[in-house]
Amino acid sequence: MNTSHAHGAASRAGHAAVRAQVVDVADTNTKSDEQILIVRYSQNFGRMGGLEETFACTRLEYDALLAWGRYYHGEVLGKHSDITGTFDESTLRVLVEGDEENADFIARAIDLGLVGHCSYDESIQDDVRCTPDYAERFVTKLGPDRTAKLAALWGFATGDEETDDVRDE
Repeated sequence: MNTSHAHGAASRAGHAAVRAQVVDVADTNTKSDEQILIVRYSQNFGRMGGLEETFACTRLEYDALLAWGRYYHGEVLGKHSDITGTFDESTLRVLVEGDEENADFIARAIDLGLVGHCSYDESIQDDVRCTPDYAERFVTKLGPDRTAKLAALWGFATGDEETDDVRDE
């Protein structure tokens, strides 16, 4: 069996699905929470070095990173480096916004592996799951409705959900 042909068909199907998602969101509202972005994280930590990553995420995930404000990287720049980075407009730069004009570019970049999914969300999700009070950061900066969307997307409970569970018992 020709595996390259099978991979090519799967790749085209993935490209078409991502493009359809980008175009679908672009048709409804170019600033919607589902809009796909290509974002560049870049931060210099002085003589220790710097960190850079390019990734794809939704507008809601991008806004959530800004609301979170920081990220603990650990000792990624060498032993005892203990790096905590910041998320703000100077360290997180939107390179491409998902609109109809950029749909093919974004889909192709994801398909080719030039950009991956945001790697910071899982750690933030774990922090919020372990310390539910942390969800308040999102409520304060994103509002309760957008925080509820984010909680559904990332799979964490908001303070309101926990209160509802207690009332139900």
